[in-house]
Amino acid sequence: MSAPFPIQGVVGILAEGCPAGDRKLEPALGPGLAGIEMRADLLLGQGRGWTPDALSSRLRRLKASGAPVLFTVRLPSHGGSFQGSEPERLRLYRLAIEAGAAAVDAEWGTEAARVLAREQAPLIVSAHFFDRMLSPAELDGLGERMAAGSPLAIKIVPTAQRLMDSVHMLRWLEKAPPQGPRRIGFAMGDRGVLSRLLALAWGSAITYGTFGAPVAAGQLRVEELLEVYRVKELKRSSRLFGVAGGRALLSYSPYLHNPAFRRRGLDAGYLPLQAGAFSEVVEVLEPLQIEGLSVTIPFKEAAFRLAARADARSRACGASNTLIIQRASDERTIHGHNTDFDGILLPLRRRLPDLRGVSVGVIGNGGAARGAVRALIEAGASPTLYFRNIERGRPVAEALGIPGHLIGDIRAGNHRVFINATPVGSQAGDPSPVPKEIFQGSAANPRLAFEMVYEPAETRFLLDAREMGAEEISGREMLVAQGVAQFQLFTGATATEEEFSDHYRRGHALRHGG
Repeated sequence: MSAPFPIQGVVGILAEGCPAGDRKLEPALGPGLAGIEMRADLLLGQGRGWTPDALSSRLRRLKASGAPVLFTVRLPSHGGSFQGSEPERLRLYRLAIEAGAAAVDAEWGTEAARVLAREQAPLIVSAHFFDRMLSPAELDGLGERMAAGSPLAIKIVPTAQRLMDSVHMLRWLEKAPPQGPRRIGFAMGDRGVLSRLLALAWGSAITYGTFGAPVAAGQLRVEELLEVYRVKELKRSSRLFGVAGGRALLSYSPYLHNPAFRRRGLDAGYLPLQAGAFSEVVEVLEPLQIEGLSVTIPFKEAAFRLAARADARSRACGASNTLIIQRASDERTIHGHNTDFDGILLPLRRRLPDLRGVSVGVIGNGGAARGAVRALIEAGASPTLYFRNIERGRPVAEALGIPGHLIGDIRAGNHRVFINATPVGSQAGDPSPVPKEIFQGSAANPRLAFEMVYEPAETRFLLDAREMGAEEISGREMLVAQGVAQFQLFTGATATEEEFSDHYRRGHALRHGG
């Protein structure tokens, strides 16, 4: 039987970018951080003063500060950068053990791992697969072989190709025999982020976060793991919600909902589900018992089709941005809702309480534009659609029953409100989709520019509007307004836009290192 594993929880990775004499990590371990992984292969030779003696000295200081240290010297063939021989690598491992490392990580099948096992070192035997996922049968077989030498723990990290691969990793963790070595496991890649966030809840001894840039695909920052996702607090029985989309990892919704769960004492987590097809998302609903989803581009139409019941707003535009999954006995019912209407109408009504008859130019002809038009029609406004491609845009306008024109036909004074419902603006250096002259107005009758892009916070569309004296509505306001409505659908509890705006600001600071 293996000895008890000395680290349990979130481990922060000490890698490139930190000078050997920088002590900032020692007092900044922070509440909830379980330990430090010292990636010696990424530290040695980077020209910042790191030597074997410096590694040993830092390790002793970390240990003295109360931080258990996991020491790793990864080979290039296993995703690392150590260029020395196996005897040189063994010397580093032994130096680390002598300095007080709680555990050392060496790759299964290497000479270093075999020697350290014979020496009864506190050993994690690891296996990484950077180009593929292992099947459940392969995971079981490899796990049994790795455990045969009775290491302290076995660690398997393949690369997820589908969201369901994260579930396979979690199930492998859950099947760990009570008398064997501890298991550490999750999947790399975008589809593997789910397994990193739920690994502790399903039985992994540790999950990893970074203090800066990721050193493997799918890694998140320590602050996000602990403060936003609260991975130490999540349990196997915790209620799960999430955001599903083609770029879900860029969504700010986890920064809105997770703090709101915590504030109300709810045992729940909200996770990003990034996928290439909506079928991937559907696959994991039952294994993870997900209760609700925010749905973003490009899955809103598919979400509407999946729902057995849909609200009038979803039916009006053929899209749902919110799914509520109800289970009773062996039956499951999925309800579709569209809170994008709230995201459009609530910010507008703060400036224009009565939208009846208000002329609005909606720029774009995709799903976001269609949703905005349907919301405006519900409120009694008078929308007009503008598009770049007449073959694609005109049929959309006709289907919506509103006028449609090429973007070049927009003129100053055409409309009271302009809504950018295109993704133009989401990339650095993007121009505005419209000329700034359209925002010309007067003090008595200013134009109103509504930007649906929320990252970056200031797009050229908004900057041009400000220069021309127009009022502004940012994409953040829309995100917050629709998120507040979603939160009530998820939990039955009421959140305020002020609260969610505060969460957004904190999330923005975390994402940008503030």
